[in-house]
Amino acid sequence: MDEERIIEIIAERLYRGENPLYPGDDAFAIDIDKGEYVFTCDQFIESVHFKKEYFTYREMAARSIYATVSDISAMGARPLYYAICLGLPENINENIIIEIADGLCEANDMLGINLIAGDTTKSHSVSFSVFCYGACEGRPLTRSGARPGDTVYITGLIGLSDVGLRVLSSFPDRKKAVEDGWEMALERHISPMPRVDVGLALSHNEIATSCIDTSDSISICLNHLSMSSKVGIEIDASSLPISDELVRYSSIIKNDVVEMALSAGEDYELIFTAPSKAKDEIESIASNLNVHITPVGIMFEGDGIYIKIGSKRKRIKPMGYSHFE
Repeated sequence: MDEERIIEIIAERLYRGENPLYPGDDAFAIDIDKGEYVFTCDQFIESVHFKKEYFTYREMAARSIYATVSDISAMGARPLYYAICLGLPENINENIIIEIADGLCEANDMLGINLIAGDTTKSHSVSFSVFCYGACEGRPLTRSGARPGDTVYITGLIGLSDVGLRVLSSFPDRKKAVEDGWEMALERHISPMPRVDVGLALSHNEIATSCIDTSDSISICLNHLSMSSKVGIEIDASSLPISDELVRYSSIIKNDVVEMALSAGEDYELIFTAPSKAKDEIESIASNLNVHITPVGIMFEGDGIYIKIGSKRKRIKPMGYSHFE
């Protein structure tokens, strides 16, 4: 299949009526009003980020957009457009291209975002390189604004995606995994919906002093906040919103659940900080958006990440997955 046919298949599914991609120009012009904008990029490679044994190509495509948009949400911006570069094996089946296009359509519909440009190239496996653009509607959120005394919050539950990955890696029969009670974990790993609404609410209300998404592990993300803001962080282990699935899985493999929670990543939740006086506003956001937002710790003058378990307090190192270790 030639490149023109690949682009045509994708464009036919993403657009009705006038098609800006096919036939189209080499770039896309955007009329940008005055304001602040957020740009990010991410890369997802078959056998590194997902395996075809338990991911469909549709799911791979949609997930690559969800994960990239999570970076936009962590800065309190609204995602608008994205460009994608596809790496595709030679002589790829047309049905796989259709699956990929359907996955991009799904992400477009779920997020209200549009594909505006892209490229294709020959590669050993399927890969997605995604560039995303969003607009700030309030103050941009960064990792560097936290202050001593700020409260640390986290959205959602910890460890669902990590458990989903572990379950799929152990036995990729999804029907059996669902029957065994792992449905929520599988869903969070396969289709991690970014917290766009929470990021926008925090930005609009100028509540958060810093923010990051949990694409990496909890401890790695906390370390990023600590280093960027030049403050220390103390986390109360008893406050961590650990998912029932992680509690159950840690019991099965006989691992410490707190340690697993701190090393769990890819939930694409938000960790943010805010002054203690913002407590009522944050509870209001949680209620209005029907999302769990849990206070889990405090920032202090100093450095490092500390975990408080009962009466004991110890410093921890960032732990979790790294591409180059």
